Amino acid sequence: SRFSLQVQFDLVVAAFTLSELPSVNEREEAVTTLWRKTSSYLVLVENGTKEGHQMLMEARDFLLTKQEKVLHDPRPASVFAPCPHEMMCPKLAQEPITPCNFQQRYQPLPLPGRHECQTEKFGFLILSRTEPAETGPGGLDWGRLIAPVLRRTRHIHCHVCRSNGQLQHLVVTARKHSR
Repeated sequence: SRFSLQVQFDLVVAAFTLSELPSVNEREEAVTTLWRKTSSYLVLVENGTKEGHQMLMEARDFLLTKQEKVLHDPRPASVFAPCPHEMMCPKLAQEPITPCNFQQRYQPLPLPGRHECQTEKFGFLILSRTEPAETGPGGLDWGRLIAPVLRRTRHIHCHVCRSNGQLQHLVVTARKHSR
């Protein structure tokens, strides 16, 4: 069968690829090619801008809904991270639109004038050919962190995206939630 002849890899990573392509059609073609090469996980990384986030969500929605004419691998796509659901991104549904992104400090290459650590914002999406994870034991659903945790003296603030497609601000305390 075609499926057994297709060369696939457990992990396929594409960083800053979608933003290099000028049209939606070209991005969809690239995502289709990457997905066909994926036997388990596809990781897409883009700039942590509104445009980068929009491109990741376009790729996500395309792979979740597309029907290929020739099946290279019949297993459907599911979202592994960072989204805990497959509904519309709640960050795209509210004004002002803010991208789902994360900051990472890094040490740049030792070039003239670049010696100090720098911080970069990025967005990512991980799609899987495995079934989506079930909610934890007892129906506990903490959601996924979408912003850095803010620590205070007796509590912490967590901003999460829930499996029901809603954003939530949680205040976690030792008294309410145990140590």
